[in-house]
Amino acid sequence: MDFDQVKADFEAAGWTVFSTEFVNTKTPLKVRCRQGHIQKVSYGSVRRGNYCDTCARKSGYGGNKGSLEKCRAMVEAVPGYTLLDTVYQPHPWKIHVRCPNGHEYKVIKGSFSNGARCHQCFVDRVSGTNHYAWRHDLTPEQRKKLRTDRKSQKAKCWKKAVLKRDGYICQKCGSRKKLVGHHIKNWIDYEELRYEVSNGITLCSPCHDAFHSRFGKRYTNEDQLACFLEDLKTG
Repeated sequence: MDFDQVKADFEAAGWTVFSTEFVNTKTPLKVRCRQGHIQKVSYGSVRRGNYCDTCARKSGYGGNKGSLEKCRAMVEAVPGYTLLDTVYQPHPWKIHVRCPNGHEYKVIKGSFSNGARCHQCFVDRVSGTNHYAWRHDLTPEQRKKLRTDRKSQKAKCWKKAVLKRDGYICQKCGSRKKLVGHHIKNWIDYEELRYEVSNGITLCSPCHDAFHSRFGKRYTNEDQLACFLEDLKTG
């Protein structure tokens, strides 16, 4: 395909081409649409049905694939969802929707089409009492104390003492970056050992995550840690 053919196709649609060079169908060409809007658009984009963005925003539709009606049908095909936009905005603009629980948010049309739904609804489903790690046996006061204790000066001093004792080196891989103080017997279940330096060991953040991914975060112990560290020697 050469420039003359591309120019002829644009002019047949009533467009004016200002560019003088064509490399391939992805090449941005400076053009003017039938309504006088000057812009840059690739020939391949036009062939896929994406025409003048300015015309699309003003008229409420975006070519063969992007009409407001089609967008509304896509959104409202999902039970409880409503499209709040009154003017179609072509890609990459986001569409404004309302979920069944009344949360209003904006999302890329393609992401919604691929199954992306309300993030706030997801957060509500997996947080608070719905979270898998929620401790129903704790009172609100105990729960607040857990949060504040983790950020206390005492906890910071404990971490500093553990890292200093271990020479600021991850005891699993030897890294000196992103170091954390790991509780051998975990924080929540062994309150009496929270600030005992002997109950801590230095791990880097990736190794710390790997430990908890393997053994979980509840009722951890020395045997699990020994097994975790032994993997380095036998691996």
